[in-house]
Amino acid sequence: MGKPVASRSRASTERSPPPKERKSCCRICCLSVILLILLLGVGGILVWLFFPEETKSQLNNVVNTTGNVPKVPSVTIPGTGGGSAPEPTYQFMQCTDPSVCCNGLSTLCDATVDSVMYAALHNAMATSEDGFFLGPNHDYKLEDALKWGYRGINLDIGNCNGELQFIHGRCLLGSRNVVEVLTNINTFLTENPSEVVILPLQIDNSVGAGTIDLFDIYSIMQSVPGFTDRMYVHPEVTTEWPTLGELVETDKRILFFHYGGPSCWDNSSPCPPGFHDWFYYGAETRFSFSDVDAIRDTTSSCEITRGENSRRRFFSVNNFVTLPSSNAAGVLNRLNFVQQHVQQCSALNDGLDVNLVFVDFWHKGNLPEAVQLHNSALARRLIQDNGTRKLLRSPRQTYSKRDI
Repeated sequence: MGKPVASRSRASTERSPPPKERKSCCRICCLSVILLILLLGVGGILVWLFFPEETKSQLNNVVNTTGNVPKVPSVTIPGTGGGSAPEPTYQFMQCTDPSVCCNGLSTLCDATVDSVMYAALHNAMATSEDGFFLGPNHDYKLEDALKWGYRGINLDIGNCNGELQFIHGRCLLGSRNVVEVLTNINTFLTENPSEVVILPLQIDNSVGAGTIDLFDIYSIMQSVPGFTDRMYVHPEVTTEWPTLGELVETDKRILFFHYGGPSCWDNSSPCPPGFHDWFYYGAETRFSFSDVDAIRDTTSSCEITRGENSRRRFFSVNNFVTLPSSNAAGVLNRLNFVQQHVQQCSALNDGLDVNLVFVDFWHKGNLPEAVQLHNSALARRLIQDNGTRKLLRSPRQTYSKRDI
């Protein structure tokens, strides 16, 4: 009976590693776990340091408001937008006669530019295709979005080592050459003489050294042949805005606005020709949302939170989540969602016409279609009400500073 026991003991001893080896394995495992934790911590710190200040501020606002860490949607993985942009799923240009056409519709030329709706890109330069990482807002270039029917282009500009570039918060996160982008937009307008675009530019003075001068931006624009010639100059804030047809006829088809940098609306300093203060002429809804459900809460998401001055002709609805999410855009950019959200935001703001709907991941959903359906209905009302194609210019909603 003793020998079998001894045999089992020897077999057990042969299978078990010596105590020193077991301790060595434990040390390696512990060191690996500690190293992984350190790497994750350092990575998190680097992401936070280099993440755009605007986005960090939005996240802080969400946490402070709710008292909880926001539900984080899926964030786009850098590089997933590689390859060519998909072909448009909707025919935005619907004019049979190109000589009688304004923003894709032959019936829209007599509508004033502050009465129609525009599909708009939020942070248009920040795309995976252009090399932006840590949360790009789009997969594909803004130039392709123009082909889809987007006519509002929100851009951010910053000073990167003495050179002005289109960026989002940090130069290292990605940039686009200003001259290249403006040249491409101008080329699109040359090839599509019936189209009018709106360019709200955010000036980011937190990047680089020194304050960005508006005339430095204008100087770059002048280096693009024909660009500044196409910029519309609005005479006075009380002056009625022209019709799309008037801008097409005179080839003044770029409506340029700026915010976040030097202000010149109050005549404290001169404005370059065609530079209009965005929040002197426009108002925007809230722009910080943790998820789709936060936008569905229209009592909050449709509230006007930006626009400090008394007169507003352009009303913008922000329809995107704080951390750029392709999945969220797949819901928010849908035809039915956009239509309902626009109607609710208008109703909650005393019937104020919605002019721009800003979205992320422009190739998701059907925003250009929603815009054309809206503008087609506007044109039909114009004809029915007047018997002609002349828009009755109804008074626009105004707000005092205490309403903001």
